Amino acid sequence: MSAVFLRSCNSTLELSADVIGNRTVRVLAIPFLVGAVASILLPRATGFAANYAVVNAPVLSVTAPFEGSIQQASGALASPVVPGDVLLDLRATRASEAEIARLEARKQTLTAQLAAIDAEILRASLLEAELVERLKVEKRHALDRIRARISVLSADRDAAATRVEHLQRQLERAEFLSKQRALPEAQLEKLRYELQEAYHHQARAAAMLAAENVALGIVNAANALDASDLASYTRQRLDELAIKHSDLKTRRAFNAADLAAVTPLLQATKDEHRRFQNFRPIAPASGVVWKASRSARTAVSVGQEIMQVLDCSRRYIEVSVNERFFDRIANGSVATVRLRGSSETFSASVVSLRGSAVRVAEAELPAISRSEVLSEFTLYIDIDAADPSDPGMATAFCDVGRSAEVWFKRPTGVALDQFVGRVHSWINDSLGLATTADFQPDSKSP
Repeated sequence: MSAVFLRSCNSTLELSADVIGNRTVRVLAIPFLVGAVASILLPRATGFAANYAVVNAPVLSVTAPFEGSIQQASGALASPVVPGDVLLDLRATRASEAEIARLEARKQTLTAQLAAIDAEILRASLLEAELVERLKVEKRHALDRIRARISVLSADRDAAATRVEHLQRQLERAEFLSKQRALPEAQLEKLRYELQEAYHHQARAAAMLAAENVALGIVNAANALDASDLASYTRQRLDELAIKHSDLKTRRAFNAADLAAVTPLLQATKDEHRRFQNFRPIAPASGVVWKASRSARTAVSVGQEIMQVLDCSRRYIEVSVNERFFDRIANGSVATVRLRGSSETFSASVVSLRGSAVRVAEAELPAISRSEVLSEFTLYIDIDAADPSDPGMATAFCDVGRSAEVWFKRPTGVALDQFVGRVHSWINDSLGLATTADFQPDSKSP
């Protein structure tokens, strides 16, 4: 490249000399040629340049936390935002309200079912108490009946005993008279038959009395009733009520469990509905709209990306350098930077660097993505924040995506650079030419 440039300059000078015919022009042009060659060769003799450099910045994504519709859209593309600005307004759809209505209806149904079951349990309890009282009355009546039969049987037993005694005395007299041949044998046999019959009647009365006494003891001890139709019906109704009571308690336990589960779910849904009724994200930093949202009244789903904001407060330059210079650059190394299309240069420091094969999980996506190239390592240079309120800076997306020339000084070439620079300046001053400022650090920023 330098040889071509020299040949071009020499041809131009020869043409000028032929036309003008003045040897002085060639003499005055010699310092200019020396300065031009120094300007071209000096950077490669005193340092090394990056293969690739671009201005970059993180992108902040805004995603929908719930299903809804956009009530107020974001600003247009490249519109500036400042910290505290409301980026957009998202309102939840009516799906949550329908779920709340469904849960409330379910809660009311379960509450009504519990009230109905409690009322039925109360009615069953009252009926059971009534039947128990009825059984007590029946018991008293049964005891009265048994005691009455015992009284009758006791009297029958006593009468039988009295008859037996009377017949025994008559039989003794008849036997005496029979020995005196004063009483016929047939009458004696008749008395003996009547006495045996009285014995049997007495035994039967005693047995029946004993049975009634046993029944009386059973009724008193075990609350058993006699085999009347009313008592049997009452016992059957009590058994049915016991089964029904158990079923009602089981149903009530299930409904109470369902109500206990629905109540906190309903409250949580209401809290979520109140919390997510509206979503108005606030800009955390100054920047510009990198990706605008859709228009108002557009529906969005949960987790859908709505918009993106370019964070202009954290700009940096992503630089790729050949790996043979890896040991010559460290955190804090100073680089000279010039944005493409700009005549101003500025100094910036390296904040981090990594090899070409490294993969880093980034929480925030960079605005400009670049595929990694083997044999090159990537370093990051921190630069000043941009002011998105400047219309030119906002429309240019804070210079994000703009390529740059990045230059690093060799440690052994600093002195040579300073010496040649002084010679270059002396030649330009002697010729009255303006001094170029390419790749010279200063305090200016793009």
